Amino acid sequence: MALESCNSEMSWKMLGHALTIAKALGYFSMDENPEGTDVQSSPSQVSTVDETETEKNRKRFEFWHLLRTDCLFRLSFGKPTLIPPGSWKVNFPDPTITGVGDESSRFIQIHFLASMRLALVVMKYLDWVDLGPDPNPVSHDATIDSFLEEQFIPFFILCLDIIGNPEHEDIESDLALVCWVNDHVEKIVDERVELRPVMIIMKAMITACNQVARTV
Repeated sequence: MALESCNSEMSWKMLGHALTIAKALGYFSMDENPEGTDVQSSPSQVSTVDETETEKNRKRFEFWHLLRTDCLFRLSFGKPTLIPPGSWKVNFPDPTITGVGDESSRFIQIHFLASMRLALVVMKYLDWVDLGPDPNPVSHDATIDSFLEEQFIPFFILCLDIIGNPEHEDIESDLALVCWVNDHVEKIVDERVELRPVMIIMKAMITACNQVARTV
């Protein structure tokens, strides 16, 4: 609510409080190896052993949304990370949460995996930027290329799902998401002429998606 009211400072403080509570409840250590933890582990860490897999998945799901929000503040407002590297051990959740697939929640699951994958790329990029400029242009370009490659995975997953399953009810939402990814990558490619062939492939995929959608 604070962010929607353009009060970024208040919303950032609220995120900090939410993360403090989440850490106390064990959200940061959902997949920590019990055998490798300190004997003086907090009660919240020990209690996760007795939780059902569904409960753990819900916590994983919520943690990854917090991680993505932290990336948003770093990228958009230049804030320091509130979830530093090494402070968490949380795997991706089963996007169905309960382990039972449901067509009605299919897009939510795909959207979650794709958006979290992009959040990981953003987090890696910001951590890389925090290290300072790379004086070696070759390694600099190689790092940027690796970020681009990681974005292609969620992009192609969504495109292939649209082409292979054109009759699902959320196809317009899927199209909107892949177009957003395409626009984001296009801004990067504008500065890298040698990467234009990549952009051609992405545009071809989106054209195919639009053609399939129009036939439904």
